Amino acid sequence: MDPSSTISISVDPGMADAIADQFTLSTDATGQPVRHAAYTSGRGVLAALYETSTGLASAEQDIKRAGLTDPATTDRLRRAATAKMNAARKSASDGLAALQAHVDQINAGIDTELGIQTARTDVNENARAGEIRSFIRSLPQRERAEAIRRAITEGDKAVAAAVLSGGSPFASGITRKELDFARADSEERFCKPAVQLRESIGKMVGLVETAMNATEKRFGPLTGAGDSPAAKAARSLAALEGGAA
Repeated sequence: MDPSSTISISVDPGMADAIADQFTLSTDATGQPVRHAAYTSGRGVLAALYETSTGLASAEQDIKRAGLTDPATTDRLRRAATAKMNAARKSASDGLAALQAHVDQINAGIDTELGIQTARTDVNENARAGEIRSFIRSLPQRERAEAIRRAITEGDKAVAAAVLSGGSPFASGITRKELDFARADSEERFCKPAVQLRESIGKMVGLVETAMNATEKRFGPLTGAGDSPAAKAARSLAALEGGAA
């Protein structure tokens, strides 16, 4: 049996390849796609998890095929599995941190594009934003959210900046939910490529988390994680050695 057949398909790096085009920024001189670094980060984690999984599956299968059930062999497998799984966990953790850093960078770029910080710090823009919020508050309450939505839809970025830089929904006389809608509408209207990239990174995060969970479920028992007989046996061995699995 091919060892890879015992591994969850969610660990296959091909899962990342399926959404690769969503990370394409441009093409190089040879026509090859140039992709956002988040794709490289995410796919790298999946590749590392796949390598770890195939290695452990192969070792496990070879040991069973050879009929090696002695304590020494079992202990060697546990030690190797523990080291490999710890490395896999670190790879996944580092990869997720890198993906979150990309999201944070995108969010900061969106704020800049929407002029939020400028509306807060520039004297003239701050005054202008205050006037816009004052005008919105002067409208009947039931009309405020719709007026904001209409202005954003028509491309009035100044209204978006004024509402979003207010620090509180009450600055514009609207509710928190209405402010959230204004944020979503503004991002979609003025920063659509960034929003789409952020969504793609979210998908990559989901792939990495799913792959890591599948790896833990499949090979965790070899290290002493979980409640299976193999896991309990591994923990007992570690306890006898005075260490932790």
